[in-house]
Amino acid sequence: MWQVEHQEGLPLEILTGEERGRADRFHFARDRDAFVTTRIVLRQLLARYTGITAQAVEFVQGNRGKPKLATGGIEFNVSHSGNISLLAFSRLAVGVDIELIRPVADMDALVSRYFGPGERRQWAEVAVGEHGRAFFAAWTRKEAYVKAIGAGLSLPLESFDVTIDGDTAPRFLNVSGWSLYDLDIAGYAAALVVSSVVSEVRGWRLRIPIAELGSSIAGS
Repeated sequence: MWQVEHQEGLPLEILTGEERGRADRFHFARDRDAFVTTRIVLRQLLARYTGITAQAVEFVQGNRGKPKLATGGIEFNVSHSGNISLLAFSRLAVGVDIELIRPVADMDALVSRYFGPGERRQWAEVAVGEHGRAFFAAWTRKEAYVKAIGAGLSLPLESFDVTIDGDTAPRFLNVSGWSLYDLDIAGYAAALVVSSVVSEVRGWRLRIPIAELGSSIAGS
């Protein structure tokens, strides 16, 4: 698991023409910086893990549209919110999601529409002052699972339940065979889902200018 802050003005040499075109189509600079930062780091880290060059990394879509490495061998997933991107890598199916904790209009309506029965029962017990934290804890846990299985919109969020209390260990209430973890990032809610039981999740933060990533990686 890697955490990186978005940067401005990164060189685009390792991106494909299609990726540069996507970057140019973003209306807001913050969205462009998020995409460019995430894609550059993704290419560089996949190069490290696979031994091929960053420019040679090729992506394909799986049966359900989830991006995959054309050569196989390693699974990945990315998410960004605010000024942070998360990049997860595993030999198993993996999904990650991050959300900046912020005010949300009609939160109760979203809970009624997208939360499962078990989650709605938990929601009724959450203190009003904890609604924001509980909502985003649940949301990121659910999104990480949907991304891990590559279901996209084909899997209704209300079709499965997770624990939603930020003080309760994250787990699925009606899904088996998957591991669910919270990631501790100040001001954010973030979750990681991996197929099967994983004994250890290792994480790093990039602490060097991303433009130098090709020659060295430092983290903690």
